[in-house]
Amino acid sequence: MRLPLLLALGTAAADSAEAEARVRAVVQEVLRAGPAVMRVAAVHAWSAFDAQAPVREVDLLVEILSDPTLRPRFEDIWYVPNIDDAFSRSDVASWTAFLFEDAPAAALRFLVRLVGAARRTGDAPLCGAALDEAWRLLVVRPSAAPELLPLAGELLADPDTGVRYRAAHLLAVLGARAAPYADGLAALLDDPGEAEFLEGTVGDHARWALARIGDPQSGGADRRLSPYRDYRAFLQDEEIRSAIDEVLALGEGGAATPPPPSAA
Repeated sequence: MRLPLLLALGTAAADSAEAEARVRAVVQEVLRAGPAVMRVAAVHAWSAFDAQAPVREVDLLVEILSDPTLRPRFEDIWYVPNIDDAFSRSDVASWTAFLFEDAPAAALRFLVRLVGAARRTGDAPLCGAALDEAWRLLVVRPSAAPELLPLAGELLADPDTGVRYRAAHLLAVLGARAAPYADGLAALLDDPGEAEFLEGTVGDHARWALARIGDPQSGGADRRLSPYRDYRAFLQDEEIRSAIDEVLALGEGGAATPPPPSAA
């Protein structure tokens, strides 16, 4: 019960100047001496009334979220009202990325650091969650492209199917900018790997990326008929969904790309 109560205190402090000082003291004490997962929850609670809290505590967030020994502890205690199941560590990582909504540069650094930590420990679920949030950031902040491009290129050779899938997808979204990774994409054309709940195979996304690059290794695939529809349907915010097409156009040097059929 302590974790949902801590989150509720953060929300209450956001609505009451009188409560803020008292809740701040509680949160800071949990950050100082609480169990690891509760310390992450304390940052969430603090962010409800101080948007800079996750930026200040980014080192703590990366350290705890990327510690493989702590992974099961999230499902042991991270419950919130009106949701029957506990949040997994990957769920919490995704939720934590939203805490950086007002600090996109810090959000990018946070996600890149999570991917790096996940790669060092072979933590595919965390890497996949961070890549999904990096994709979300990219579609609303195209300026993230230069930092995500080499990261996605390196991940084409990852042993995990879901990570390769997301890396190929990111390179496809980045379009012509991904040209330096054409050979790595071509090596995945016959990769049958899939990602849960998402459309197409690793090979499908690699072929789409090559088509958007304009590389003949794509085999003449139509760049307009992309397998990103489930990503599009996954988002509820119309502004974010429409931004996907802007990123696609950016990846082709400004040439507009007709939107593919939507599953939404």
